[in-house]
Amino acid sequence: KELFAEAGATDGAAGGQDIEDDDRVQLNEELQQLLEVLEAPKVGRELSAAIWRPALGAAELVLSRRATGQPNGFVRDKRHYLHIEEAAFLVDRADLLLFVEREEEDDEEEGESEAYESESSDEEQDHDD
Repeated sequence: KELFAEAGATDGAAGGQDIEDDDRVQLNEELQQLLEVLEAPKVGRELSAAIWRPALGAAELVLSRRATGQPNGFVRDKRHYLHIEEAAFLVDRADLLLFVEREEEDDEEEGESEAYESESSDEEQDHDD
């Protein structure tokens, strides 16, 4: 079964050009493989889940199955975290689904620019004195 409709598919990154048929076929094959993995019996019974927390540099274990990660990682504020190497190992063994928490870049950029403006105005006041 085709995952994407044939009509109107465009590649926004390529300036609106139509996606090549070979690329579409390859994409559909890879998505079908991912779908098969996610529908596998192991996913529901034995697969753990974690969320990568960039601010901590660790993966928060939110669903632990089969004692995945129990002897590994560390506990912080009553939450179990895995080090990056441990999370990568478990993902490689297909024992862990790892989701990535995205940081709000806009908020950070605004905060940085406000801090820079504040520092600049402080320096100007020091030079005026």
